[in-house]
Amino acid sequence: MSKTTKKQGLSGNILLIVGLLLGLSGIFFALKPEASSKLLHQANFKLTVSSKVREHFKDPESAKFRDIKYGSSWIDGDVYYGEVSAKNSFGAYVGYKKFIFSDKGLLLEGTDIEFDKSWLSIKD
Repeated sequence: MSKTTKKQGLSGNILLIVGLLLGLSGIFFALKPEASSKLLHQANFKLTVSSKVREHFKDPESAKFRDIKYGSSWIDGDVYYGEVSAKNSFGAYVGYKKFIFSDKGLLLEGTDIEFDKSWLSIKD
């Protein structure tokens, strides 16, 4: 393969990547304001909520999250909820526990007496 052919192939790949990025950015900006606002709000999970949830574990950096959702509760208002697991003092993961995070704070399954009532009140 000649250098010219390699250059043409490389520039074709670059054009394809640029085209895909422009297309994706167009989709993002074409979203209704409410949808893009919700996406930005959900992106805050990684910055705000995860750090608050992590504070409650012996090894905060080991916290693993799954099934994170954004919803509302007639008890807690707007909430993030899902499951989290982290390592204990012995370095072993304790298993996933459900959590709810709202402006009122964090409720963790098995540690808060109000947890069950709040969990049942959540709507997606």
